[in-house]
Amino acid sequence: MKFSIGQVSKLFEISKDTLRHYDKIGILKPEVDKNNGYRYYYEGDLEKLGLILETKYLGIPLAEIKETIESEDLKEYKNLVEKQEQSIIKQIEELKIKQKHLQEAKEELDKIIDFENKYDLSKLKIYEEFMYLYGVNLKNIYNGSFYKEFLQDLDESLGFDEEEYFYNYEILDNNQLKENEYEIYIKENKNNTDLIQKYIKESKIDVIRKSINSKVVSTYFYGNENEINDYIISLNKHFNKNKPTNAYVMYEFILHKKNNEKEYYVKIILEI
Repeated sequence: MKFSIGQVSKLFEISKDTLRHYDKIGILKPEVDKNNGYRYYYEGDLEKLGLILETKYLGIPLAEIKETIESEDLKEYKNLVEKQEQSIIKQIEELKIKQKHLQEAKEELDKIIDFENKYDLSKLKIYEEFMYLYGVNLKNIYNGSFYKEFLQDLDESLGFDEEEYFYNYEILDNNQLKENEYEIYIKENKNNTDLIQKYIKESKIDVIRKSINSKVVSTYFYGNENEINDYIISLNKHFNKNKPTNAYVMYEFILHKKNNEKEYYVKIILEI
């Protein structure tokens, strides 16, 4: 019994274009009637089509299906399925990681949405802080591919649950803020220490290592750049009586608005 391309299309709920494509790449070639040019499929073709569609449903590329069918070897079918199984296992693990990151992102956004700036500075507590920071000078490499490469390596090294990126601002005696020439300060842990040393050995970056070993006060703030700067000055006025010191700012979220305006959710650490 033979079937027209229209009948096969309806039977398997696939388009005629799909069947024509299968014919073109040679994975399922119908018989062509020389008298009228019509394409016809036989029962064996339908069985083969069923196998193709079932295998394709598993996400296996048509080229690999075609190669396996042409091999006429059961072991090749098994190898194909096992290969796809491993691919799916890997995809599942990657999706689980993405799901975890999405959950963390939702939690972070909920925290920011519910956040209120603390203007009663008397409620902030002073505490002892000790940490090493690596200052990475990236001015000479912003236009190259290294900046992106380094930050990607850093993300992979630190993971998404670390809070490690700081910008350093000097508070001058005239209540002005001066950003340090080392654009990114990275809190030391074993992973990023090894990464930093790798890039130092390859002479790719200029790095300094500094320590914070003093009393500090820290808080979060949401606002634009000018509001953040004013808040840092207010913190210094309250806790340091406007004496020169250092503030470290970690940008946790940036909201891009119209006219190139931005609002930031930041963590601020002020040395006392």
